Amino acid sequence: MATPETTPPENSAKPGPEIDGWKLVAAMLTFGILASGTLWGYWYYHTAPFIPLQVAIADEFPGSAPRVDGGQRRIHKDTAGLLWIIMRVDFNPKDNAEKSQRVVDRVVELAREHVEMDEFEKLTVRLFFGEMEKEIHKVDFEVPVGNELLAE
Repeated sequence: MATPETTPPENSAKPGPEIDGWKLVAAMLTFGILASGTLWGYWYYHTAPFIPLQVAIADEFPGSAPRVDGGQRRIHKDTAGLLWIIMRVDFNPKDNAEKSQRVVDRVVELAREHVEMDEFEKLTVRLFFGEMEKEIHKVDFEVPVGNELLAE
């Protein structure tokens, strides 16, 4: 009795080249290390000029977890240089404007001491306070570099 020849269906995919499992794992691990290293290096060198200011704010305001970033927006060339300072406070900045302004004034003084302000046209200080299990209260203070606070 003759057996009919078996042919694969016309729409079946052809098998691709085989790759050893250990080579695939090594390639994925290498890629992960390179990607992580690249991201860490970029972030470190991008924020390096602001580390002294960040440390000074953290020393002056314990528990504030400050983050400082600066530069221009890439998609908008020839725009104003911006310096951003974001920090946690232990009070609601919306409810205590006087205390918020004192904190901002001191942060501006620290910025003048630790950063070359000629590179920036605007300084923004964001104060935030997070209530446990509730909302985050935040207030932004924008200070032009030409302001008396920075021009002294």
